[in-house]
Amino acid sequence: MNIRNVLFYNKKGGQGKTTLATNYAKKIKANFYTNDENNFTDEVFSIKINMIPHNQQIEEVEIDDEKSNVFDFGGFTDDRVRIVAGFCDVCVVPIFYQGAIDIRAAQETMQTLKSENKNSIFVINNTEKELIQDLHNHLSKMSRTFVIPHSLFLQENNKSIFDIYKNATGLQQYTIKNKVMPYFDELFNYLGV
Repeated sequence: MNIRNVLFYNKKGGQGKTTLATNYAKKIKANFYTNDENNFTDEVFSIKINMIPHNQQIEEVEIDDEKSNVFDFGGFTDDRVRIVAGFCDVCVVPIFYQGAIDIRAAQETMQTLKSENKNSIFVINNTEKELIQDLHNHLSKMSRTFVIPHSLFLQENNKSIFDIYKNATGLQQYTIKNKVMPYFDELFNYLGV
């Protein structure tokens, strides 16, 4: 696999950035960086966190250029987000649609990222099935758009989808394999696995 650098970012919280970023980082065995000092990914997903405190400049961060790197940034836009966006191969803007404010935040985030990196995509994440098509049609006018549908498997067990699948049996394994994993595979193949 080629070395990949991917940024997961949305200026609005609660959009699924960390869930997607950690699943991808675990899948490709990447370094994981975050600017969220309240990130407990290491405890939930058993992944090592490289914390970038708010007062640290991105130029001061030691980034391993021998390995893939996943950046989980969110909550605000600052120069560090723009620098990382320009450095990355792909920028991912997750959206968990609950109302108009989520669309607006995702669109504003995309505008910010596209000024630094044209290879920026939306991921409609954990949104109810009946809302996905209209949202996909709307967002895809602005950028390529992927879907990770609403799934109870992503809300339970505090494990990555790959860990859940590996330990599942019977109907649960069949459902994950056929109803959830194809969406992750499509997205992660685009990002590079």
